[in-house]
Amino acid sequence: MIWTAKDEAKLVKVVSKAPSVPAAVDAARAAFPGRGLTFDSISNKLRRLGQPNLSTLTAKNAVAKPDVPRTPAEDIAELRRKAQFSELEARNKRLLEELAAKDDELSNFKQITRGPKPIVAPKKTDAKQRKGAAVLLCSDWHVEEPVFPEHVNGLNEYNLEIADHCIKRLGEGFAWMVGDRRFDVRTAIIALLGDLLTGYIHPELVESNLLSPQEAQIWLLDRIEAMLRNIAAQCPTVERFLIVCKSGNHGRATDKQRVSTREANSNEQVLYQTLRRVMRDDPRFEFVITPGEWTEVDCMGYQLAFTHGDSFNYGGGVGGVSIPIRRGIARQFQGRKVHQFNMGHFHTRQDFGDIQINGSMIGYSDYSQRIHAAFEQRQQAFYMVDSERGKCLSAPIWL
Repeated sequence: MIWTAKDEAKLVKVVSKAPSVPAAVDAARAAFPGRGLTFDSISNKLRRLGQPNLSTLTAKNAVAKPDVPRTPAEDIAELRRKAQFSELEARNKRLLEELAAKDDELSNFKQITRGPKPIVAPKKTDAKQRKGAAVLLCSDWHVEEPVFPEHVNGLNEYNLEIADHCIKRLGEGFAWMVGDRRFDVRTAIIALLGDLLTGYIHPELVESNLLSPQEAQIWLLDRIEAMLRNIAAQCPTVERFLIVCKSGNHGRATDKQRVSTREANSNEQVLYQTLRRVMRDDPRFEFVITPGEWTEVDCMGYQLAFTHGDSFNYGGGVGGVSIPIRRGIARQFQGRKVHQFNMGHFHTRQDFGDIQINGSMIGYSDYSQRIHAAFEQRQQAFYMVDSERGKCLSAPIWL
């Protein structure tokens, strides 16, 4: 049926007086019974006439509900609903926090079980440069254990101020070595091999240490973070920093060394895990914090193994420390090819080709003198892994 101007005006008038949309549709149907009007047809007609939609036309006619006071029972029910809502909200928050913690634990577990991804040689490099990976061993810092010159015939002095200077110098020295223009270095391995702090493993250390084990952790955390970030800033071409973390015998929180629960009772494990968290903002840093005595890394096809070294017993025999070490690794790694073994603990930098023993930061100490150890300047070990020839450029970084 054809709509006349009069019909259209009447439709607008009828629906405009209705108190609600359903009432407007009913009123339009009553006014035009033969047209079979629906909500859609009325809405389309109003739109073509340039009128507001049904909701807008009827909103001004809506009848407000009377403000009826609530009964005490309704107030109590409302309070119960609010209390339940608050309880559910708090429970949801706790569950989200627990989920985040579990996700973090799962991430740690995956990292522990998976181990580090193999290091591969860069595909593109300058024809005059060799492809390499830089390795730095950091161990036996003993930062809170003082050495007084008068105790060691003036051969050494060590305290927190000197330790702080040595850590900075170590980072600068490593960055300088990485900058060797003969090598294209895209990956650097920085191995924190334990005994960075001295701890309270002997009664005399409770008396003499400059910091408690917990204070030493906090002191070390700030300085290792600064060292790593400074290295990254000075080595912009390095795309991946692999931080291998092993605990030492001095970092334990128990009187005697433990085997199966060594990491669970290590102050250094707390330090490493905290360091990993604070360094999350830089994706170039990858922390390898694994249980067990050894951590192995595939470096461009060369297998590197890292440990603290305290499982090898050396009683001062004339054959030197390499004898018990070679005997131990020959048994433990029987049938497996490892190209380079890395460790600390013995406070004397020694390079036996396939075995690299780190020096110390504390240097000559009261204990060194007591066991008749040879004097050695404080130093940490550095070497390069060539993609075709393996270990090379083995050198100390003097501190």
